[in-house]
Amino acid sequence: MLRPCRPTFVHLAPLLGGLSLFCGIARAQDERILIDGELREQRARVVSLDGESLTIRVGGSTRSVPLANWSAMLIDEDRWRGASRSRVRLAGESSAGGLHQLLELSDGQRIFGELITRDIEDPESMLWAIPGIGEIAVPLERVARVRLVPASEAEPSVSDEDEVMLLNGDLLIGFVEQMGSLLRFEGDQGSIALPWSLVREVRLANSESRPAPSIPMLWLRDGSSVQVADLRMQDEVARGRLLIAGEHAPPVAVDFEDVAGISFVPDRLIPLSSLEILEVAPTEGRLFAPPPEIGDPRKALLASAPITLRGPIRVVLALPKDADRVGGIARLPHRARLWGDCELVISQRMLGTSDRELARIHLSGAQPEHAFSIELEGATASGSLVFTIESGTFGPVQDEVDLVRGFILLRQTSEPPR
Repeated sequence: MLRPCRPTFVHLAPLLGGLSLFCGIARAQDERILIDGELREQRARVVSLDGESLTIRVGGSTRSVPLANWSAMLIDEDRWRGASRSRVRLAGESSAGGLHQLLELSDGQRIFGELITRDIEDPESMLWAIPGIGEIAVPLERVARVRLVPASEAEPSVSDEDEVMLLNGDLLIGFVEQMGSLLRFEGDQGSIALPWSLVREVRLANSESRPAPSIPMLWLRDGSSVQVADLRMQDEVARGRLLIAGEHAPPVAVDFEDVAGISFVPDRLIPLSSLEILEVAPTEGRLFAPPPEIGDPRKALLASAPITLRGPIRVVLALPKDADRVGGIARLPHRARLWGDCELVISQRMLGTSDRELARIHLSGAQPEHAFSIELEGATASGSLVFTIESGTFGPVQDEVDLVRGFILLRQTSEPPR
């Protein structure tokens, strides 16, 4: 269900002074994975960042590279899995404990804070308080989910309407009218007003939207993600301004060691795991092909969840318009490295044409991992990406492939704002 169009309105409550986003610069153990503008990876330590360039140290050499050459930066998956999920402390907080309510927006931002349960002038907005920042009025049309109970796991929606999950397990389906002093909800039984003490979470049926163009998205160690404009890091201090619901909020602060990843072009960097699956078919005479296993994007850095394919198989994914390049890591999982030996074939399919092979990657116990970065033809809405696993030396035995840090990079259609 599409939520009726509402005017965008964001109000910032009065705050005490400006706050800076402080980031301790990378220590010796803080080597990061950097993904460039062609989706190729390298490892380096970050020295500084400004609006024009990123300065990195590789070995004993330091160099400055234009920021426009980079797509993303992140820690590796082992460090991410082992990271503490205790909430990251923002500026102005004496501690990071206490608040575990979570706001998820339709553009992918996930922000810890607290729902303010009072009525405001605009009934089609809700109040969210961010510690150290203040209160922000967020239009309901920008909201995807509000989690009120600590440590509750996200559950899939069961309808295309708004959903309210109660603490007793009941699920209400209908339309959220207002999120103020009470939760006002219209369902099959008419309009009702619920006290917040009964509510576990609220899910709104708003369409997904892309993040604001060319504004970096930061993924923090606790699993939250926020867009930060005017991001700077120099002399162990970084400065930026929080961007929520399309409007600038005052600056924030967070230790650099708590920043697990940054997408410098979140509107153009599309996780492979988010693409629509158009076809799953067995090959080589196989009668059945299991569907791809896709991890939870909420738990994945840059929302790029790992994808596991079990061959022989052909999987077809819908390419977004203006797809320019596909990149990532193809890897045999450890459990498949004894007998696993296969070819991963990556092809592009356009409407009315046969598949065009782009790359053929051989994976085995001796060569279990391979990075790929492939230029695509100008994709339209009808374009698709095809992954095929073909058996190798030992036949269809343990022919499993994990696709990790997989992305589609969209073509830049206009000059980014400065």
